[in-house]
Amino acid sequence: MSEKHVIDQEFLTQINQLRETSTELIYELGQIEMELIATEQRLEDLHKAKAAAVSEYKQLQVNETELVKQLSDKYGTGTLNIESGEFVES
Repeated sequence: MSEKHVIDQEFLTQINQLRETSTELIYELGQIEMELIATEQRLEDLHKAKAAAVSEYKQLQVNETELVKQLSDKYGTGTLNIESGEFVES
């Protein structure tokens, strides 16, 4: 037959403190994980926004090259004053 013992209050207090601390740490780790998920989502969104901006920039460069070619075909080589619209052939 097993003998029953009453645990000292000091041990019970320590056990309860360990359990409370463990619960607090588990909660904190959950909070950290949620922050990481939100941060990863934000980072993914930023990467998508960057990719879209880079794509748009590349298209802008293509458009610029095409426009310069059209101007060159129509007016020849030279310098364009954007403000006055005046083109000076070289």
